[in-house]
Amino acid sequence: MDDLDIRERLAGYAAEKVGVDAFEMWLTEASAEDDLSQDAERLVFDALRLVSELRNGDWDESDVRGKIGGLNRNYWLQQAVAGADSASVTLVKGSQLAVGVQTVRAAGSA
Repeated sequence: MDDLDIRERLAGYAAEKVGVDAFEMWLTEASAEDDLSQDAERLVFDALRLVSELRNGDWDESDVRGKIGGLNRNYWLQQAVAGADSASVTLVKGSQLAVGVQTVRAAGSA
């Protein structure tokens, strides 16, 4: 199973295309896969943790769908940054990330 499959399943749940029972069953099966990358495994287990918290009454389902959508977006961004050319990535103030940013002044401006 590759990370695209995982991200598609998470996006499907976040978009309410699948119910929590089927999603939880799929996550449980996915967590047993032995060919997941460390990052993909963390994504699966973080989503499974959120579903468990839903079952415990810590969150309502709309909260969990939003949080799982956020996990998915953050995972994608981390993978995109990791794959970017290191020369085009600049850390700003230790917490903001600028990728390939260039400032161009208009002619005649000071």
